[in-house]
Amino acid sequence: MSIMRIQQIIVANRHHRYEVVYCGRGTPLGNPFFDGDRASNIDRYKHHLWAHLSRYDRERCSVCAERCAIRAEMDRLLKIDALVLLCSCAPLPCHADVIRAALRWVATLEKVVL
Repeated sequence: MSIMRIQQIIVANRHHRYEVVYCGRGTPLGNPFFDGDRASNIDRYKHHLWAHLSRYDRERCSVCAERCAIRAEMDRLLKIDALVLLCSCAPLPCHADVIRAALRWVATLEKVVL
């Protein structure tokens, strides 16, 4: 008899509608860095995401399509009441942890409760 190892269990309230959002490569919030080790790739992603968020200007959005896509996705995620970020590397350290921290930071600036 083989024993299955459970990777991750999420306990959720059945009265909430959870939206699962894939944030891996190929999406606006995907980590474009993959040539280093996990920790350095996540660190590079953190700087990449923060730079895009800190330079965001709604009026000049056409200047950088990538920046606009990133911020548009962050804006969309902020409107979700119950969000599950999905990536291939979780539950290991993941760039989705950076996204979660960024969403919380943006929410405090915009007075959105997460």
